[in-house]
Amino acid sequence: MDNQTIAKHCTTFLSKEFRVAEFRNDDGSKHIDIMRCAETERDFTCATVGLWDVDLGLQTGDDKELRVELLMAGDDREKTKDAFENIVATAAFSIMDHPELCGFGIVIRDVVTEYVRDTELAHVILLSPMLWESYAPLEEEGRVVTWLQLIPITERERAYLEEHSLEELEQLLDDHDTDVADLHRPSCL
Repeated sequence: MDNQTIAKHCTTFLSKEFRVAEFRNDDGSKHIDIMRCAETERDFTCATVGLWDVDLGLQTGDDKELRVELLMAGDDREKTKDAFENIVATAAFSIMDHPELCGFGIVIRDVVTEYVRDTELAHVILLSPMLWESYAPLEEEGRVVTWLQLIPITERERAYLEEHSLEELEQLLDDHDTDVADLHRPSCL
């Protein structure tokens, strides 16, 4: 498996119109490719290409090695259009440094406010991809690569998750018809 295989697989559920850019962490010791796919004139998706190479120590139910890539829905609102790739890259660097931060329902704290100052949204939660109907994990060479979607959440929503359950937080976001690509959306609480 290689990054080209990952990118090619992304085009089975994301747009075939894309560009890839390399992002580095602050000290230059880590890098990740971010694929930005144009979905409509205004909407796009950012996805990591290369996080699969990080051994998370996870396995599927049938003992295949489980690896992860990240993706995030974005839009070209003038204030935030460049933040999405940085948010995805920073989340990937956090997982490279702390593999335990990678999993369904895990919150990566303070990654949004690093790039968007005038928002209530501070964190991202990792959830199953919900916007791409043709999404399917990639299985190859005894490995399964799955994608997790970054959903921006507020501090109050994060606290709600701690006090309640992931299911209840997902229901709350759904009940409010949350625009997961709007980095300035109001809190659901």
